[in-house]
Order: sequence, then structure tokens, then C-alpha cells
Amino acid sequence: VPPPVRDHVAVATGPRVLVMGGSTQQGYVDGSSLSVLDTDSMVWETVRCGGGVPSARAGHAAAMAPSTSDAGWDLVVFGGGDGTRGFADLYRLDLTTLEWAKVVIPGDESSGLTPREGATCVSAGAVLVVYGGYTSTGCSPDTFTACLSMVGNPLTDQLLARPGEGSAAPDTGEESLLVVLASADAQEVSAAQEVFGRALAASVLGVDIATRDGEWQPVGHDETFGAALQRLELLDLALARVPEASPARRAAYLGAVHSGLLPVSAGGEERWFLFYWVVVQEVASGRRASAMSAGIQLSHSLVDKARESRFTESVVSLARKLTGDDSGDEVIDVQERLTHRLMTLHAQLTEAWYSAIGALLAEGYE
Repeated sequence: VPPPVRDHVAVATGPRVLVMGGSTQQGYVDGSSLSVLDTDSMVWETVRCGGGVPSARAGHAAAMAPSTSDAGWDLVVFGGGDGTRGFADLYRLDLTTLEWAKVVIPGDESSGLTPREGATCVSAGAVLVVYGGYTSTGCSPDTFTACLSMVGNPLTDQLLARPGEGSAAPDTGEESLLVVLASADAQEVSAAQEVFGRALAASVLGVDIATRDGEWQPVGHDETFGAALQRLELLDLALARVPEASPARRAAYLGAVHSGLLPVSAGGEERWFLFYWVVVQEVASGRRASAMSAGIQLSHSLVDKARESRFTESVVSLARKLTGDDSGDEVIDVQERLTHRLMTLHAQLTEAWYSAIGALLAEGYE
């Protein structure tokens, strides 16, 4: 059990609660170690951390954000003080390597962000929001945001690329319409390219937009649609921060897609389906349209595995485990395996994209 501490941060990630920093009878606590509570066993342990460790502090703020190194989570810590000075710095801890790194926020985002204690810090996917706190001049009503996906990962390079670099889309020239899709998955990009190419003669640039966790699987229509919208919002925010010279800045449309699981109960039986929501936005007008795909029924074994993982693993990962496929092939088509090769992910997504683009074009003629 850790010693008594106050003005620390405690954040949850899965079944674990991470406690960092704060003030004890011996003084302020730095980030060289965390107290971790496993809520399944209700046992505490001390975890040692390395890298650029945050200095001892209390009154800081923290949140969990998508990792920049894998599909997991990072602990992000902001501000605080040590009794003699306040901090306006930002650190992130990779929970896979347990290495700290200081995050340098671009000047236009950190402008006006002064040292403070007692602030509130939350993340919406890769967007970090800091609100309020106590500064040297008193209580602060300020709100600051930063797109963490623009710091320390290849997103900027992806958005500077031309269509066809890092995506499945061909480069059809400067005069063709460009669609930027919030996904770097080869199958998702390929399906979008087929539909946007036929419907709008457009090329597609796919970029990796982190939301919550690459392995997280939303359940239900509301959660899945919200996850797709969040990807679109993050993409819009990221595009506003790339240089004017980036080909992505001439995008005519933005798109996002997210898979989900849908439970349906009828006649005393429960069935689970794998489906997708897609969202398309016309950049010039800001108009949006969306559509959902058909659902594919999941096997009982896959549903049981999803429940065991608390829906923290994707259906692709679960299907690979069930079939013993350890090749690491990311192009595995779960839909083919679930339908005896009568349906593919490509077919499932193209139907949804045609519906969404058709709705957007129809709205434009009203």
C-alpha cells in the first residue's frame, strides 16, 4: 500500500489505477515511480519508470491518451507545482516501455498557457484539453487544446504526402478531387478509393488518426457512430495544422470509418453483428452525410472472446487468436471467414460509402 499522499493524480486504464506525484510528509513526489492498483485483485504494486522523468510536483493534471508508439495508452501529465514554482510543461508516459518523454507543443497552441496548479485535463482521442486551474494571478477560466497526434508520430508526414504515398490510392494529378480518409488500413482505403473514384473521380489519401485505442471495439450504434465522428473531427483539426503547401490542404472531402459490434435480442435469443459507420464531409460547405453498413453475424466463440477482453481487442485480433493465425498478416478478412467467403470487408464498406456519398450529393441538389 502506498504511503499517504495528497494533490496527486489517479487515472484508470483498464483494470488498473495509476497514481503519480503528489505531496507526502517527506516532500513532493516525482515521476520515477507509480503506485498501481489492480482492481481485479485489489493489490498495489510500485512500478519504476525511466526516460525524461517529470520533476517532483503536486496539483498537476493527468489524462489517458492514445499511444504514439503502439495501439495502447499513454499517461499524459500537465503542470502542477512544487511549493516554490509552478509548471506549464507536458509529459507523456509510454505504458508499454514505461519511459517518460517531454512533449513540446507547437508555439501557436501553447501561447498563453502559463504555469498552473489544480487544472482539469482530459483527452478526446488525440486532442488534449486543459481547463482552468490556479495561476500566479488567481483562478483561470482559460481553455487550451493540443492535438497530440501531431506531436511525436508520423501524422504530419502522412498529411504532407501525395495520394498513393502510404495509401492504396493512385495519384491522379493535381486537378483531380482529393479525399483524405481518417484511416490507414489498406482494406478500408481500398474500398473508399473504389467508391470515391467512381462517384466523384477522386483519389483517396489514407492517414492514421488515433482516437481512443487502436484495439478498442465500440458496442452499439451510438458508440460506433460517435467513434467515426470523432475520427473525422480529429482529421479536420489535424489538417488545419499542416503547412499550406501540403497536398492534403486541397482536399475536397474528408471521410472516416469505424467498426462496431451490435447486440440484438429477439425471441429469447441474442445475436451479435459486426458492422461499420462511415461519414463523409464536403470541405467547402461543411455538409456531412453518413451511412451504416450491413451487419455480419459473429460466432458465439468470437462474442465470448470479445466479452472476456472487455471489448478492448478488435475482432481482427480475436479472429486471429481463434484460428491460430500468428502470421501477423494485417490483411486478414474477418468477413470472409464469418460468411464462408460469400461476403468481404470490401463489399461491406463500399455499400455504406455509396449510401453516404449519395445522400451528400442529393442534399446538395435540394
